Amino acid sequence: MKYRAIALMATLILAGCQKKAEEPESNNVAAPAPAPIEPGLYRQATTLLEMKDPSLSAEEAAAAAKQIGATQTADRCVTPEMISNPKKLLLSSEEQGCKVNKSVWDNGQIDLALNCPADEDTGAGSMTVTGSYDKDRYAIDMVLSGDPGEVMRMKVDATRLGDCPK
Repeated sequence: MKYRAIALMATLILAGCQKKAEEPESNNVAAPAPAPIEPGLYRQATTLLEMKDPSLSAEEAAAAAKQIGATQTADRCVTPEMISNPKKLLLSSEEQGCKVNKSVWDNGQIDLALNCPADEDTGAGSMTVTGSYDKDRYAIDMVLSGDPGEVMRMKVDATRLGDCPK
């Protein structure tokens, strides 16, 4: 899970997303209407709240423990395409194989649940995302789970700064 969690965290913090193929309709429990988040440049503050992974060595676990409570800030251009498809907003192209079990963006509330299959580099895992949004900010709490005992919790607070650079 540590590689999947790191990849997911990096994409959530930094990356715009590209979808490999059309998402089967069966993967969207509640087809979301475009969220009323304004496209533009957002400043995201991501804080690691918890990280447990029994497979880590003592040295790796100590390094991970030092990151708990740490906040990383990054600017991210959120496009209209990303807003119209929550999966594009949340996942990198490498994670597009994840199945969306729940996708609700309604009345300023976010409630998502995904399951991601194992691949050659990572084990299977799940992600839940809950939070709130309005036209120029969003705040989410994420929980990533993998093998027994593997958990990563993060929060992301983002505020729109203006238009994306041209």
